[in-house]
Amino acid sequence: MASLLSCQLTLQVRLCKLVQRNPDRTFVFFEVAHGIAVDDVGARMTTEARRFRLLDTLESVREPISGGQLSAQLGVSRQAIVQDIAVLRSGGAAILATSRGYMLASNLGPAVHRTEVAVQHSADQTREELLTLVNLGITVVDVAVEHSVYGTLRGELRISSLVQVNEFLERIASGRSHLLSELTEGRHTHTLEAPTELLLKRAREELQRLGFLLPVAEPEPYTQDAGAQAGGR
Repeated sequence: MASLLSCQLTLQVRLCKLVQRNPDRTFVFFEVAHGIAVDDVGARMTTEARRFRLLDTLESVREPISGGQLSAQLGVSRQAIVQDIAVLRSGGAAILATSRGYMLASNLGPAVHRTEVAVQHSADQTREELLTLVNLGITVVDVAVEHSVYGTLRGELRISSLVQVNEFLERIASGRSHLLSELTEGRHTHTLEAPTELLLKRAREELQRLGFLLPVAEPEPYTQDAGAQAGGR
């Protein structure tokens, strides 16, 4: 029992640290569950112990980690991981779900410049679009479409390298997923991040050169701490 209580208190302290940037959120304390709360290999962990390990793992990584990797590390199903993430979020943990997995918003890095672009192109031109952006040092944060029935549909991407572009397109090619832009005849928006405003300007110029950029009013780029911005959503 002492081990169980110790683990629960440690989890609560860890969550308190994670929500310091978002003090208006209500902190949720977890109920103590019956069972064995030990970290020895092969021993059964309680839900609280597992969530502690999940938070500890997310704190230690700087790139998204997939639900499959987390389920393998913790010895539970992917559905259990999804449920744990939901509970931790309700407790104030700013956990991002991207196309490549989960990560803490506080691990996004230093201040960045951000803007949104509206584009239109065919599915076959997706690779060209993404490679053009990441080769400029741009991070493609998300993709969104305006659906006539469902309104705004948005998906987190966090794509910033050739490897990540290939992984994303491989999932699309497998047939397990589809591009959101297929719902809107290729029209979609991206939130872009870059270390400087100059790179965002170059990204717009390249998208214009390719004929992808839609003729809409250009949003003003702004600078904001990425972790604080995501944590305040």
